[in-house]
Amino acid sequence: RVKPDAIRLLKVRGDSDLARLMVDIGARVTQRLDAPFLDLASAPTFAAYEERYASKARKNRRRLARRLDEQGKVAFASYGSGLDAERLVRAAIPMKRVWLTERGLVSAALGDPRTLAFFAAVAADTSRPTGTRVSALTVDGAVAAVEIAFGCRERMAIHIMAYDLAFEKSAVGVLLLEHLLAKSHADGVSTYDLLAPGDGYKKEWADGSVEVCDYAVPVTRSGRVYVEGWLARARPALKAAFARVPLAWRRWMMRGGG
Repeated sequence: RVKPDAIRLLKVRGDSDLARLMVDIGARVTQRLDAPFLDLASAPTFAAYEERYASKARKNRRRLARRLDEQGKVAFASYGSGLDAERLVRAAIPMKRVWLTERGLVSAALGDPRTLAFFAAVAADTSRPTGTRVSALTVDGAVAAVEIAFGCRERMAIHIMAYDLAFEKSAVGVLLLEHLLAKSHADGVSTYDLLAPGDGYKKEWADGSVEVCDYAVPVTRSGRVYVEGWLARARPALKAAFARVPLAWRRWMMRGGG
């Protein structure tokens, strides 16, 4: 028998049955985030959908695309499960780790080797369908940006978007996303879910968002101390304090202080 001191549930979407249960039992919210989404079904064509974005932003993306064309042959590709998808996953996660380090950000999940092993295994497995879609933008054959997503019915959920910092000024991540939005609309995807957290660039694209919360339920006295003392107070305060550390210092710490 399991006798926990506390029960902790991470990233529970506000539109789920589980969220309603958490509210009914008075579970403690220890973190609130937003999961932005795009309502692709709200327009008959992707060209019509794009009209909701500012003309200046659309012209800027076309300018970036022309600039990238000058650097080499640009190509887009999308794969379901298979060796090509696995190859792109193994390129994407190391790129994401470098991106995090350059911004002085911490991700325990992406830093864990099991994350790469899991996504690579899922992407490679053709015997058990998971709705995997791994897409890339390449320049002269070099992988410049990758998106790892999973589809279910008419919804596409984006788990990882990564790009090579060598192409950062060309906004390859933006160009890949625009291409995939057009493809998804053509494929009948109605909701393009960018998932939590609700970063600024996601909200620039999104039509709305769903609240996503971490919940905790103390079971014992020790569990209450853990939930109220660490999860609800000390941990958020430490994260906020780390975010205020100058970027150069955070990069130094992320690189091991060397």
